[in-house]
Amino acid sequence: MAWSCLNAVPFHRVQAAAKCLEVLATQNKVDEGIDLGTRILNLLPSVHTRALDRDDQQFVVSTFAGVASNLCSFLLSANRLSEALECLEQGRAIIISQMLDDRSDLSSLCQDHSHLANRYQSLVDEVNVPIRETTPDVVESLLRKRRQEAAAELDMCLKEIRCVPGHERFMLGQTIAEMQECITEGSIVVTNITDFRSDAIIVSSNSLRTIALPDLSASKARSWALGYAQNQAKRAQEALVAQDANTMLIAAMPTSPKGPGDKKAPKKLPGVEEEMREILILAHSQTSPTVLTHPSADQVLEVLKACRIAHFACHGTSDSSDPSNSGLILQKSTGPDESLMQDRLTVQQVSDLRLRYAQIAYLSACSTAENKAARLSDEVIHVVSGFQVAGFPHVVGCLWPAGDSECVEVSKRFYSLVLKCNQSVINNEVASALQEAVMAVRAEDLSMPLNWAQFVHYGV
Repeated sequence: MAWSCLNAVPFHRVQAAAKCLEVLATQNKVDEGIDLGTRILNLLPSVHTRALDRDDQQFVVSTFAGVASNLCSFLLSANRLSEALECLEQGRAIIISQMLDDRSDLSSLCQDHSHLANRYQSLVDEVNVPIRETTPDVVESLLRKRRQEAAAELDMCLKEIRCVPGHERFMLGQTIAEMQECITEGSIVVTNITDFRSDAIIVSSNSLRTIALPDLSASKARSWALGYAQNQAKRAQEALVAQDANTMLIAAMPTSPKGPGDKKAPKKLPGVEEEMREILILAHSQTSPTVLTHPSADQVLEVLKACRIAHFACHGTSDSSDPSNSGLILQKSTGPDESLMQDRLTVQQVSDLRLRYAQIAYLSACSTAENKAARLSDEVIHVVSGFQVAGFPHVVGCLWPAGDSECVEVSKRFYSLVLKCNQSVINNEVASALQEAVMAVRAEDLSMPLNWAQFVHYGV
């Protein structure tokens, strides 16, 4: 099969093997699935995406969506729990991982062993060079032979890099022990849903266990997600607060203009004004917030460069065809009549920033932590991750649309806890502050989790 063709480019080999893995999953062939899935993950570092633009990156990665999830299910069927969790980490978020790795001019490998880093990148480039149909037969034969040699050299190069102290996990993701070190309180729950089994993996600081979810199928999960998304309105408006290295940026948009092709403007967000007022009352005792009302994307991008905390209260949008185009809905004026139009602050625009002072981004907007692109289900491309890549170590977002009253109450309780923290300990308090805020709202409406369970913290 195409997977076994060693002189094919890695993309084509992985693409073919991913389809085969889906077939093995439907047949519940565990041993064969583990063998093939493991070899696919080991080849993923060789699939060249860095030189591509974002659209092409997303297309390439979309062709092997589900590989990590299917391999995880195979490993769980074989009672290999630790390996199952590690494969999820290794096979997810390839684009975001590369973007984060590219934040510095040179990776740690470049700094410590530049010759190895250069050889690795050169071999990755070489095995991904396409062979054109117009290439003469003799030359094509030589190129295919050289690609096969380069692929073998790349395998050896990876093994050599992983023998270097400090780089044993190069391109392999975190170990279970490293994941557990991140847990100071409570547990992390990872849900893995595939067509032949679904499980919850529970990770605590000193244990790892799994709970089977026999009544949860992939088709049910997709139906729920699609049905819910189609029936929900999207929030829109922003409250940004900007300060210099110690500043807070608040931007509020209780109304938004129509978007291209829209028959009517998004619904008004009366709660945005109350949300802004509550935050200003809390912030004034701790800092000097700057408020932007109805800002454009360019204005926000400029102000973000100097702020420590950024709060957005606005409509958000998750693009199902291009998640890098997901974003926060702002507005700008156009033409001599100064008419207003929507101006989207996209994931791609935010992730291109390199922020020095960023600390907390609070995205009080719908679906900011949602990726609707099924073909990129293993990627973490949404508005929250865009802010993480830009430099915010803590980002609060929403998994699905939230109501005005819940947004106001959660943000008010969150800032009442965070803004009184000393800077030396604030990193330890952000997640717990959000948890406390959400639990307080939960206590008032325990029977309606869709009203309060969407608020999530991403970060350290």
